[in-house]
Amino acid sequence: MKDRLINVLLIEDNPGDARLIEEMLVDVSDTTFNLECAERLSDGMEYLSKEEVDIVLLDLGLPDSTGLDTFEKVHSKAPQVPIVMLTGLDDKTVAFEGVRMGAQDYLTKSQVDSNMLIRAICYAIERKSAQKHIHHLNSVLKAIRTINQTIAQKTSRDHFLQKVCDILVDARGYNAVWFGIIKDDGKFITVKGSGFEKDISRFSREVMARNHPPCIRDALESEETVRIVDKEKKCGDCFLKDVYLGSETAIIHVKHAERLFGLLAVSFPSGIVVDEEEKTLLAELALDIARALRGREMEKAHKKAEIAIKQSEERLRLVIENMPVMLDAFDEKGKIIVWNSECEEVTGFSSDEIIGNPGACELLYPDKKMNEYIYSMLKKYGHNFRNIEWDITCKDGNVKTILWSNISEEYPIPNWYSWAVGIDITERKKAQDQIERSLKEKEVLLREIHHRVKNNLQVISSLLNIQARGLKDKKIIDILSESRDRINAMSFIHTQLYESKDLSKISIKEFVERLLGQLLMSYPVNETKITQIVRVDMCLLPVSIAVPVGLIINELLSNAIKYAFIGREEGEIRVCLSTLDNGRINMKISDNGIGLPHGFDIDTSKSLGLRLVKILTQDQLQGNLEIISDQGTTLIIEFDIEDNGGD
Repeated sequence: MKDRLINVLLIEDNPGDARLIEEMLVDVSDTTFNLECAERLSDGMEYLSKEEVDIVLLDLGLPDSTGLDTFEKVHSKAPQVPIVMLTGLDDKTVAFEGVRMGAQDYLTKSQVDSNMLIRAICYAIERKSAQKHIHHLNSVLKAIRTINQTIAQKTSRDHFLQKVCDILVDARGYNAVWFGIIKDDGKFITVKGSGFEKDISRFSREVMARNHPPCIRDALESEETVRIVDKEKKCGDCFLKDVYLGSETAIIHVKHAERLFGLLAVSFPSGIVVDEEEKTLLAELALDIARALRGREMEKAHKKAEIAIKQSEERLRLVIENMPVMLDAFDEKGKIIVWNSECEEVTGFSSDEIIGNPGACELLYPDKKMNEYIYSMLKKYGHNFRNIEWDITCKDGNVKTILWSNISEEYPIPNWYSWAVGIDITERKKAQDQIERSLKEKEVLLREIHHRVKNNLQVISSLLNIQARGLKDKKIIDILSESRDRINAMSFIHTQLYESKDLSKISIKEFVERLLGQLLMSYPVNETKITQIVRVDMCLLPVSIAVPVGLIINELLSNAIKYAFIGREEGEIRVCLSTLDNGRINMKISDNGIGLPHGFDIDTSKSLGLRLVKILTQDQLQGNLEIISDQGTTLIIEFDIEDNGGD
C-alpha cells in the first residue's frame, strides 16, 4: 500500500486514545493516512453515509452504543468497509465474537503499537479487497462462460458477405448484388457487392456518406421484408440506374429477432419478373444471412470473452499469489489444488510438494488430536466459518498457529470445492500469552499493595485509638477520633479494591453502607434512633475519585451523627448518589436534624471537616458544592468522572 492515501475513520470517545492512534499513523513514512475522528457512533454513521472510507477503527464502548451492537450497526451501515475493533483488556471475548461476525481484526488498546496498528489496517484492507476482487472475478467468469455457450461461428464477416454476393451472382445468375451492414443509427458501415465491379467503390462511398438513393430510403422506412423497386418512379437520376437498367430489383431486410443487420439488394436479369416464390426464397436467404451475421458477432464476442477469461484468470492467479495471507483450496476428493506463495513462506512446503499430494494433510497435520479438532470444526461449520485457530506443522518441524477463515459457501469459485484464507498468528499468540502472564503478575502485585496499604492504615488507626485512650482532654480525643475515621474511610477503599475483581474501581454503594455502619458504631447515639436511607446507583468509581469522595462522605456523615440530632429521640440520614443525563455524578447527603447555625458561611467556618469537604470538592473533584439548611441540612455535590481521570 505504498504511496497510497488511506482514509481512516476512527470512532473513539477517549481523546487520549484517539490522539495516540493519530500519532501512530503519522509515524508511517511510506503510507499516507487521512484520519477522521468521531466521538459518538451517530457521528461515525453520519460520516460513513457521506464520505468514502477505506477502513473503520471502532471502539466498542461509546457514549451512545456499547458492545457488539456497536459493531453490528457499523457493519450493517457499510458492509463493504473493513472494520478493526479497538478493545480494552477485559473484553477480549466480545472482540473474538465480533471477529467471528465479520470484523477483520481486533486490537487491544493498551497493547497496540505503531507497527501493529499499521499491519492490522493494511491486512484488513487487503483481505477485504481480495474478497471483493475474487467475488467479482467469479461473477465475471460465470457470465463469460455462459455467453461462450451461445457462440459457434468462426468465419470472417466481410469475407462471408463478399462470398454471399459472389455466390448469388454466379450461382443464381443475378446481374448484380450488394450488401450493406447498417448501424442502429441508420448509417452504413460496410458495403460489399458483386456484378458491377466498376461502380461498387463509388456506390460504397455514396451510401456510407448517407447519400442514399430513393429505393434505400424507402426500404429503411418500410417494414416490408422484400421490396421491389419501381424504377420508373424511383430511379430518376440515381447514380446506379445504369446498373439496374432494364431489370427488376429487390431490396430485402436482413433481419433477425427484430434487429435490422442491413440491406441486401438483388438485380434480376432482364425479362425476369419477381414472383412470390422468389420473394420467399430471398426472405429465407436474408434470414439465413442475419443468423450468420449474428453468428459472426457471437464469434467476435467469443474471442473477446476468451481473452477476458485468460486475463481474468491471470489476474486471479496474480492476486492469489501476491495476497499477504495464506490461501489454499481443495477439490471434491480432498486434495489441495491451490497453495499460494504465502503458504509456502509460512510452512516451508512448496506448491509442488503440496498440490495434488494425497498425503499433504498428513504432512501439515501429523498430530492426531489436531486432525480430530479440524474435522470437528469442519463438521460443525462446513464451508462457512471465520477466524478459527488451529496449528500447522512446518517443514522444519516447528508448529505455527494459523487463524483460518473459510468463505467458500459465501464466495464460491468454479472447480474449487472448498477454499480458505489464513493468517499466521504465532507471534501474536506468544505476545498475548506473555502479556497475560505479565498482567496476572501485576494483578497479584496490586492486590498485595492494596492489602498492605489497608493493613498500614489499620495500624495507624489502632495507634490513634491507643493514643486517644491514654488522654483526658476531650478536644484532643475528638481530633484523634476524626483523624482515625478519615484513615478508616481510606482503608475501606483499599479493602474493597483488594477484595474486588476490578483493581481500579470500587462500588460506591458498598462503600457507603460499610462506612455508615462503622460510624454509627464509633459514635454514641444510644439516645437517638437514626434511620439510614441509602439510595446509591451501582456506580463504579476509579481510585482517583473514590478517595476524595470517600473522605467527603465520611466528614458529612460523621458531622450529621455527632451534631444533627442533639436532644432528639430519632433522626434520619439520607445518602443519594446518581448519574445525571449529562454524565455527571450527583451526590446528596442530608439529615432532618437541627440544621446549620443562622448565617453559616463555610468560607469562614472554623470546622476543619467542612473546610476539608469544600477543598476536596473544588480542588480534587473540580465539582460544585451547594449547602441548604432547611428542616435539617443538605449538601449537594456535582462532579464529572471524565474530568477526574475516569473512563
